[in-house]
Amino acid sequence: MFADRSVAGRLRGDRYDAIMHRRFSADRHANLMHTELQELRTYFMELANELRRIQECFSRHRVRTVVLDTNHLLHYMRFDKIPWQRIYGADTSVVIPHVVIDEIDKKPYDTHDTSVRKRARAVFVLLEQVLTQIETDGRAVVNNGETVIDVLRDEPWHVRLPNNDDEIVARACYLQQAIAPAPVTVVTGDNGMRARALSWGLKAKVLDEKYKIERLSAAQKAENEQAITFAVPDDDEKG
Repeated sequence: MFADRSVAGRLRGDRYDAIMHRRFSADRHANLMHTELQELRTYFMELANELRRIQECFSRHRVRTVVLDTNHLLHYMRFDKIPWQRIYGADTSVVIPHVVIDEIDKKPYDTHDTSVRKRARAVFVLLEQVLTQIETDGRAVVNNGETVIDVLRDEPWHVRLPNNDDEIVARACYLQQAIAPAPVTVVTGDNGMRARALSWGLKAKVLDEKYKIERLSAAQKAENEQAITFAVPDDDEKG
């Protein structure tokens, strides 16, 4: 029912366990029940307010939203150069979960692969530009204003899942619940991520191989990292 599993966990916390399994006097038991119900009421009112905030924040996402994972950012063309509208249809929006930004921040320091470190630094700069534009204008747009880029930021109280892939899919599912019936699609080249998305009831797509960094020429790779646009054949099929 809840994409954020901490919500379900709040329903079965320590106080619930005490109420259900420990022995108290009738008055003590009634006081515990009253306190727990009051706190749950406040908790779910705040949760409803947060859901309304998310719905308002992503109100532009009414046709299709694609959620990108770290694998995509590191191994495919810059996301601001990919023709999302041609691939997935008009009014497609792009969302990057908060945990992906954190992974990109760390990647230059936790890998010995020189090409991945270089790529991560380039993506880091791009994400800085996106965040600055969101802070200034409320949203970021790329592809000559065609595509909206948003970051699904973690709330201060949000508790992440231990596995980052699970966390990305859980946040995509959370977004799906907020903007339904508009579809959310996880775009990844990682089979494990695709399987996770499908198990959560989300659509999962793989971009055409021609958008992979390894398929580009050395000159194109350099252009891509320097934010210079280069032509991509217009033969995509909408998914």
